[in-house]
Amino acid sequence: MKLIIDGSTQTITSSTESRESLSKKIYFSGLSVFKIISRTQGSVVKSLINRAKTEQIPIANESRCYDVTKVTVQEDDKTTKDYTNVCIYQSERHIGEFFQLSKPGGFSKIETFKRNNPQHKDAIDRALKAAERIGMTDIQGFLCQEKGMPIRFIDPHWRTSS
Repeated sequence: MKLIIDGSTQTITSSTESRESLSKKIYFSGLSVFKIISRTQGSVVKSLINRAKTEQIPIANESRCYDVTKVTVQEDDKTTKDYTNVCIYQSERHIGEFFQLSKPGGFSKIETFKRNNPQHKDAIDRALKAAERIGMTDIQGFLCQEKGMPIRFIDPHWRTSS
């Protein structure tokens, strides 16, 4: 599978379903994650990324959202689907334990991680309080011991975003 973004080809190693993506998928290539979204949605995401960085909320490194003229999704069977005048939300692919607080078990994963990694408890608690303070919703991300920050939020949403 390939994503051809304004003429630049990304070989896709895997994908997963996404209700927010125009293609209904999120694509993985090496250490990057790609989501095709509308330009309207993209302007909101750009604002959210900037706000998270300003507020020092630990979001996925290298998170960015950029306008593109054309994205072609080429399936393994060579069928294609084009998306024009859209945005690409691209972020770092994370290794660690995924959590989503709106899903069953989300809070217990965080509590278990903190219990097993007490050195990270304060940093995780600060990050969750900061996310709550600025009104993040649909909080999801990864817990990981291998990076400087043990929690990274992905796919940021706020009460004002869709």
